[in-house]
Amino acid sequence: MKHLTANPELTVKAYSMKEVMFEGKAFSLSAANKIGPLDVLPGHANMLAILTDCTVVIETEQGEKTFQIDNGILKVSSNQVSLFINL
Repeated sequence: MKHLTANPELTVKAYSMKEVMFEGKAFSLSAANKIGPLDVLPGHANMLAILTDCTVVIETEQGEKTFQIDNGILKVSSNQVSLFINL
């Protein structure tokens, strides 16, 4: 995915019940809910989503961080993204 900004503007925290899956700055996050795929970019509207079985992709300066999830909750608020997975 082409980055819209030179610097990552999202702060992403992804947690499972057992570990921190990712914590840091990102350009974007991609996942899926019951309706279909979704992308979170800087400036995204505040939202809450229930995620389904999918691969989460987090675009960072170091490259893509990916992990498979069975379910989860995604919260976006003012470029702060919280992801609680495999609940």
